[in-house]
Amino acid sequence: MLFYFIGIAVIMALSIFLIHNTPNRPRLNSLGYAHLAGCIAGQTQLFLKCGIDLLSASDPLGEWLFWVSLGIAGISALCQLYVLNKGLALHEAVTYVPTYQACLSIYTGVAGGFYFQEFENLSDLQIWLSVLGIFLVCLGLAVPLIIVSWGDNGIDYERVPHESELEVCRPSPYF
Repeated sequence: MLFYFIGIAVIMALSIFLIHNTPNRPRLNSLGYAHLAGCIAGQTQLFLKCGIDLLSASDPLGEWLFWVSLGIAGISALCQLYVLNKGLALHEAVTYVPTYQACLSIYTGVAGGFYFQEFENLSDLQIWLSVLGIFLVCLGLAVPLIIVSWGDNGIDYERVPHESELEVCRPSPYF
């Protein structure tokens, strides 16, 4: 399990690096936000499952691990909402949401595989086929970044707006 959390930490760090170093490349920036939000969502579901399983103990509210799991799930859920909404504010939902959903599916499946120890019972062929499936999904996410849309001559004229350029939504006084 330590290997899993180290891998997730490295993946999150790479996503944050991608977000901060590609503000003028909206496709890569969108991928970074969607990837980070999906990765955090997978971890949220993992910690929620841990907390639910601890509820079956004789005294779940007395277990310190239950409260730690619940706290981490709550913090990661808030982080997921923040990253998801920030990515939606900066990028078009048509390209952002499908990428987020694909990343969410990957990380939820991997988190469930480690939590339920499903990978221990797989043969070598099944492990390689699982890795191949994840690779194909990642390749499908990368295709829009590799293949340039017809007619733009390889130049992406879009620019990701800075936070100060975004309009702040205020509630209406009439509601």
